[in-house]
Amino acid sequence: MPPNISDAVIVLKKRKEWPDPRLPKEELIARIEKAASTQLGNAFEFSQPIELRFNELISGVRTDLAVMVYGDDFGQLQKTADQVANALRDTPGSADVRVEQASGLPTLTVSVDRFAAANYGLSAADVSEAVSAAIGGAEAGQIFEGDRRFDVVVRLSDAERNDPAALNALPVTTASGAAIPLSSVARIQVKEGQNQISRNDGSRRMVVQANVRGRDLGGFVADAQKQVDQQVQLPAGYSLKWGGQFENLKRAEQRLGLVIPVVFVLIGIPMLLAVAVLDLVFCILAAVANGRGEPYRYPLTLRMVP
Repeated sequence: MPPNISDAVIVLKKRKEWPDPRLPKEELIARIEKAASTQLGNAFEFSQPIELRFNELISGVRTDLAVMVYGDDFGQLQKTADQVANALRDTPGSADVRVEQASGLPTLTVSVDRFAAANYGLSAADVSEAVSAAIGGAEAGQIFEGDRRFDVVVRLSDAERNDPAALNALPVTTASGAAIPLSSVARIQVKEGQNQISRNDGSRRMVVQANVRGRDLGGFVADAQKQVDQQVQLPAGYSLKWGGQFENLKRAEQRLGLVIPVVFVLIGIPMLLAVAVLDLVFCILAAVANGRGEPYRYPLTLRMVP
């Protein structure tokens, strides 16, 4: 989890203490979302604590649905992910749709002017070493206290390390022993860089996340895939993968597709041996499969496990 993401757990009071105890969950979430949307520059997702952790364990995301966009170029990845997000927003039942934040981190960039450095008898490594010592620190000696030994590291102060003007004035010693400012042989800029770089199967990845409200997950994914096919044109070398809880749903469907026929065979063989009438066995199994017939009624006890 990157440093720009955090969890906040809202503990609700008992319903009898609410101003409106009959307020449905969907309307409560809508009210909280409306209040949270006033916080500019922030994106919010609403989930349950246990559900959130399970989603994260299954596919590495915290929402019901995740669309992984794979490719090489960050700019094209961002563009494709935005198109997928717009397609998901156009699908009924979508909520909390957002694209993984992969950029926006301020980055200090030092570009060495090799020709200017060569005029002073300096190499790019010499300039990089001076910058590394000023920002990251360099060992200048050692202090002994009894049998213990400590390195002495020198570097610029916090304020100067974050000040491009102070770094421009950093003295760099030339081959002749003269000191020149760093600005004479390098250009220092603060640019917007990548916040995180996610990879999977050797490819760069950007994730579009969404929750589903008011409809079943399988039907939503089917409609969302149609919207994405209509609105998104994938460049060569780029691909999509659908995950999240949808992965768990597909695995469950595959298991049921194997288990249900086996169960019917295991039930049908003893019935055939008991009644010895094949047509009657088929009628009973067909009635069970179609949900017809009077079901057996058993007492049921429901235990809530926190």
